[in-house]
Amino acid sequence: MLLAGIPPLSGFIVKFALLTAMIGPAGEGAPVSVATWIFFALLILSGLSAMLAMMRAGIRTFWAPVEGVVPRVLVMEIAPVAFLLLLCLALTVEGGPAMRYMNATAQSLHQPSAYIGDVLSATPVPNPEPGTHK
Repeated sequence: MLLAGIPPLSGFIVKFALLTAMIGPAGEGAPVSVATWIFFALLILSGLSAMLAMMRAGIRTFWAPVEGVVPRVLVMEIAPVAFLLLLCLALTVEGGPAMRYMNATAQSLHQPSAYIGDVLSATPVPNPEPGTHK
């Protein structure tokens, strides 16, 4: 459901931010390009496709007759999934700081002069002599 962008999960927040950023730069009354509308439609259709795929998988999983022995799931297998779900929940509840970080990252990518200055002003580190590294 995260990939499909179902509200109120973090996938919806990300999808909403993408859609807002695509429409927002045009300004009020300015026309939106055809490519933007195509991407807009593809983004919405991708969520619909994900929902349809999940419905089909759910129908096969829960409505199919049980065959054989159901394998046991170990805590070691469940723990990473539970951790990732908790991270997604945290991104849903506290999405503001993550969005501010992503916005700052995008701004620095659009204005790379500070990064270029830092790289060019860094002190060069000499290469190690052959045979001295372990």
